[in-house]
Amino acid sequence: MEIVGEAPNSPKQELTVNTPLNQELGDYGTYLENVASMASWLCSEAGVLDLKLSKEQIEDAADTVEMAYFQMSGEIDEKLSFTSGVSDEGTMPPRLAMLLLGQLAIGQAHRCFAKLIDFTPSERGSEVTWTETGNTPVRLAEFDGTDAGFSEFGEKMVAETGADGTMLISNHHAHSDSQRP
Repeated sequence: MEIVGEAPNSPKQELTVNTPLNQELGDYGTYLENVASMASWLCSEAGVLDLKLSKEQIEDAADTVEMAYFQMSGEIDEKLSFTSGVSDEGTMPPRLAMLLLGQLAIGQAHRCFAKLIDFTPSERGSEVTWTETGNTPVRLAEFDGTDAGFSEFGEKMVAETGADGTMLISNHHAHSDSQRP
């Protein structure tokens, strides 16, 4: 890459700087811009409009920002599924509504989110596979970043949605929790 310019206060003295073209550096810059845009969208949706982030804060939050953005923006088409054993009670509900809960820190700000996911069962022998058939983002909110604050948010979302249970997401791995938060 070559950068050409003129030195100030000099009659027509050109300044040329040659730098190596590094595609990886350019790609990384584009990646950070995308993550910053996602963080901005998440903050805006949570009602926070004045967040300023450093490059290091964007890098630190990148994985969780991407995870939360794709869960809440509807830009991901992956369907969730999980398996369980057949109930001893003999009856299986035709539908299960689970609340996916997650949290992230962006700089000094803390966000949490809730997404309602509908699952339908298909029984195979002693195993039931529950497959996502629909989802609805419920809420993206600012909270105090504490376990108690996150638990309170989860309880409020379960009460609002009437979900059958919760799934907590962290570090890109969701795990099921049969108890409500």
